[in-house]
Amino acid sequence: MIPFFLNHWEASLKIIGAIILIFTFGKGVFEYRKQRDDKRAQQFLELRKLFRENQQFQKIMAFLYHNGSPSQFSDNDKIEFMAFFEDIAFLMNSGLIRKEVAFYMFGFDAITACNNALFWPSDLKKDKYWSLLTDFVKQMEEIDKDFRYDRKKIRL
Repeated sequence: MIPFFLNHWEASLKIIGAIILIFTFGKGVFEYRKQRDDKRAQQFLELRKLFRENQQFQKIMAFLYHNGSPSQFSDNDKIEFMAFFEDIAFLMNSGLIRKEVAFYMFGFDAITACNNALFWPSDLKKDKYWSLLTDFVKQMEEIDKDFRYDRKKIRL
């Protein structure tokens, strides 16, 4: 027979152990989420840097917003530029970038490029291998119709 005070001590240790276990698990979940969010932010900033520092992309942007001749760009330049937006669409569809962030940071540029017939001809818009891009642009156009800045939505 176990004395009463030992039985009480054992129950107390079990409760303390359970509290430590719950605290440790909660801290682990918190750290995991923090690391995940840090990685997502780092990946997003790398994409943004790639977009802003790519000289050919900047020449294309200048053409799209300030006119000029699309003949200065090779087909490969155009495909690389539009494929960048497909990468954004892929990340958005995978839940790694919020739709509102994709729109705010890249959406208008994708819409402008895709709807410029001199830059991106309609036969490419209809090509099944560009379906991800076409869908992305449609989603961005829908957001653009009613867009209002909301800082709670523009976050990673």
